[in-house]
Amino acid sequence: MAKNYRFVALARDLSVKRALIKALRGGRLSYQEVKMIVASIFDGNGITYWEFNELQEILRTAKTLNRYADLFIRSFLANRYHDYLRMKTQHRSKIHIVPYTKDHIPKTVPNDRRPGRGMTPRYLTIHSTANKNSTAKNERAWLTNSENNRTASYHIVVDQKEAIECIPLNEIAWHAGDGRGGTGNTESIALEICESGNRTKTLKNAISLTAKILRDHKWDVSKLRRHYDWSRKICPRILIASQHRERQTQTWDWFKKEVSELSHPPIVSPTLFSYDYFISRTTR
Repeated sequence: MAKNYRFVALARDLSVKRALIKALRGGRLSYQEVKMIVASIFDGNGITYWEFNELQEILRTAKTLNRYADLFIRSFLANRYHDYLRMKTQHRSKIHIVPYTKDHIPKTVPNDRRPGRGMTPRYLTIHSTANKNSTAKNERAWLTNSENNRTASYHIVVDQKEAIECIPLNEIAWHAGDGRGGTGNTESIALEICESGNRTKTLKNAISLTAKILRDHKWDVSKLRRHYDWSRKICPRILIASQHRERQTQTWDWFKKEVSELSHPPIVSPTLFSYDYFISRTTR
């Protein structure tokens, strides 16, 4: 109940506050009071699962609604169902498929770049290559280049055109800088973002790919990490350091927000928009 009283505190209109209190105390709501409560919770941009349940919880405590309130709720649910369809379409239109190739480096590659140790990933770590001229193919080729004497490696690299998986996602890679037993190295997938080419296209690909990985693993953005989070290296620098951003709005928080919108649809099942379901959940 405390959660619902929060709406009382947030309501700016005194009449809305009174209607909310009346509902929460089990009073009988009028058509106008139901309208005011609904308008105070929903902003016209669609209904979320959380908001729908909030409205159910508030109305559940109220006594029997009058005929006009009943008609209003029917109309309200019908309109929100159209919002549901519209926003679901918008969500799908934002997702695009990034061309994805698996080209794993051999386990025999020098400097232990693919140690072959199994991993159950718990995080996804985001990097940027710090090379303004290198593509995904270049980065994949560098892992097997005889001039490369580093131990560092990564699972996936993405640029403006494609993504390449260099190490299987169920094996560890050396990318986080937190040691051979570090959580970043041994429990996270490494995604390198190229800095060459069209940055907007590259970041769009990186965001879509990141969202897909989260969906595949049933994760949310709380599973995202920066290289910086493991070892304090300024990486991914294109999302951390202002001098390396193409646009100042392209921050780490912006990246996570964009990923979140793609990894989790904003609207829940249309079953919730059934009047009978709604009434069965809001009446005693």
